[in-house]
Amino acid sequence: MGTPVESPTGRIDSLAARTIIQEYDTFSMVIIPEYSTLSQAERAEITLKARDVTPPIDQEEEDEESRALEAQARQELENDGCPTCYPPNLIVPLQNVPEEHQPIVDYWKSFPGTGDVVLCAQRLDWQRFRAFQRKARRGFQETSFHKFEDLVRERRRRHGLDGSVRLVLQPEQQSRLEQWVEFQNYQLMHLERLEENRDKVKRRLDEVQEKAANADDVVGSQRAARDESAVQQNLETAKWEVERHKVFLRWIEQQRLAMDPGHPTRVEEDGGGGVGDGGAAHVASTRVRRGRQPKISVVLGNDRISKMTPPKQRMQTRKLKALGPRPAIENLRHQSLPRQRAGIPRESRHAVRLVRKGWRRQDEKWTPG
Repeated sequence: MGTPVESPTGRIDSLAARTIIQEYDTFSMVIIPEYSTLSQAERAEITLKARDVTPPIDQEEEDEESRALEAQARQELENDGCPTCYPPNLIVPLQNVPEEHQPIVDYWKSFPGTGDVVLCAQRLDWQRFRAFQRKARRGFQETSFHKFEDLVRERRRRHGLDGSVRLVLQPEQQSRLEQWVEFQNYQLMHLERLEENRDKVKRRLDEVQEKAANADDVVGSQRAARDESAVQQNLETAKWEVERHKVFLRWIEQQRLAMDPGHPTRVEEDGGGGVGDGGAAHVASTRVRRGRQPKISVVLGNDRISKMTPPKQRMQTRKLKALGPRPAIENLRHQSLPRQRAGIPRESRHAVRLVRKGWRRQDEKWTPG
């Protein structure tokens, strides 16, 4: 006796039950099994049915839990000496964020999965840095740790930052400023990896364009054109990742200046490629005396890092160029997965709340207990 044939309606229901929908701030990601075998109408029907499988989210309850998660993340970050990316007086979910905090909040929210729990994302990144600290010190002794310090100094100089660095083999013995300088080095390393990837994709694009120019038949030309379009999209994504990370690095440098106002990084006005402002930065020649410190303006959203300036001789700054639009949605996997910072996925939190209320999940569907 043969296997019974599944009806079209039964197949649609089965696929809808196995479909995964992930909600983000500005879009939804829908993962449908057997996607390539379905018509556009079937995909739309499955998506609609899949949204009915799980009970809707209670927005008030969701917001309350987000506030609790953010409060916990804030406490843990502050206890560990890490500045938080927005002040406690802002209400979660974040709306009408002040201009000075908007760039860094947007930075964290640009990673799929962050949603309203921005500090949870920041905490995860900080925890990764702490793990790196421990790993980086393996193999070093008190007598050889200066080699690690030398690497940090050299990297800072390459990026136009002050090369004065003092780190300790035991991280717990470092001051808050020393921890932050090491965190800055950790993020500079990531910038270098992003830039290396961007340059690699650019070389690949050059190769594809050369191949397209030399194609001697219609089929070859069409294939080369498709390859060129795909690599061009990858390059746009890689460039965007670099610029996004520079937003983070500018915020990090501003926090460093706030921690150590007597040890500024002087930023030149002629542009270039430094981290501090997207332009060339050079080391201040002397430490300003603590007793004669002029005031500092540390403001997010400026293209130039706010810096120490002598009285009555304030240097001009220009507005920070806003981070460009997110690359096309087909490129999101490329740019988000390697550094995904999501605190607790929204769909997982919703599932936990349903279980607490007595709901049960059976055959891929939620039913009241």
